[in-house]
Amino acid sequence: VINNAGTNLNDSGEAGDRGIYEVDTGQFDAAENVNALCGASMLMRRSALIEAGLFDSSFFMYYEDTDLCWRLRKAGGSLRYVPDSVVRHVHTGSSVEWSPTFIFYVSRNHVLIKIKHAHVYVAAAAYARESARCLRASVAAVRRGFRNERCNAELRLRLRIQYGLLKLAPLALLHRWTGYLRATDMIGARAR
Repeated sequence: VINNAGTNLNDSGEAGDRGIYEVDTGQFDAAENVNALCGASMLMRRSALIEAGLFDSSFFMYYEDTDLCWRLRKAGGSLRYVPDSVVRHVHTGSSVEWSPTFIFYVSRNHVLIKIKHAHVYVAAAAYARESARCLRASVAAVRRGFRNERCNAELRLRLRIQYGLLKLAPLALLHRWTGYLRATDMIGARAR
């Protein structure tokens, strides 16, 4: 079963694994250029990483590979899917799909990548949608007098996402407006 045969990525910042959950019947047996790659299986020139920067640690997990691919393409690079490179990968292996951790990072980073790279109206709409989710969670918790643990947990999650976006958006906007899209992490940096 395929997890990723390259990643579809459009100018609106929507990303999705090509072929996810499909049985491999040879439909992706041809090498081809793609807009993004899965971070679980990438091989890059060191010079490309120096030019674009490493994974942006502010993403932590989910969309960090998409951000790197977007920066590589903006730096003039191309990305190629090669079917001979096969890696065993556990989808959402760092979290459980639809767990609070998964929802937090996917939701926050889905908006963050748009703030960093997509058209301004697309980024604003993504932030508005996430803010609406937070508002709905607030209303639901208030209506139940904060006595429903499921509603309270959803509200805490949505507030964490809002806090994370408010904390990280200024740097993403700075990268966007200055054109300095490189990650601050450096190749060869020593751990302190």
